[in-house]
Amino acid sequence: MRISRTFQLLLATSVLQGCAAALVPETSDPRTKLMQAREMRRTDRPIAEERLIREAMELSVQQNDLVRLGEAQHAYAEFVRSPGFYNPFFSAQRAKLGEAGVDGESGRYLREAEKTYLSAEASLESKGDLFALSNLWWRISTVYWALGETARTCDAMSKSLDLHEKGQQRDPAMKVQLPAGFKSYNDWIASNRIRAGC
Repeated sequence: MRISRTFQLLLATSVLQGCAAALVPETSDPRTKLMQAREMRRTDRPIAEERLIREAMELSVQQNDLVRLGEAQHAYAEFVRSPGFYNPFFSAQRAKLGEAGVDGESGRYLREAEKTYLSAEASLESKGDLFALSNLWWRISTVYWALGETARTCDAMSKSLDLHEKGQQRDPAMKVQLPAGFKSYNDWIASNRIRAGC
């Protein structure tokens, strides 16, 4: 009886490990999928992370959410560069990359993210949402940063800050969420400009 229970426990454990995103709540929100993917990276579950990012891309396309699609493409570029991509599960995928390798594949997704974000700009401009545009240009700056394009990174950060300041002039009561330790968006951008080598 004891052997049987031990076997059942081992079987249940292997099933849970085999299920890429066991215990991850199902959602049709691509933003939530990306948050879940980040948690999978934090807990070293690359198979689940990759699946969730792909699902976020698919949902973003279905929902015509270009900003979220760009975010998912950027997340996939980061995943390809991460240690998780070297999990044996992805060995066939890595083998297909050819001479371009991991850097080439990551760069391809970053360029896709850039195009997607720039495609979203016109829609946000037509809505006159300066804070959303500021956020978009911050995201674009992180793509250029990941590509190692310092001048374009710095220009995009400056554009993000300029749009934010225009938004504040129009709506002084509007508050944006900032990482801990930063009192203003200006401080946040200034810190990142130094880190980026601007």
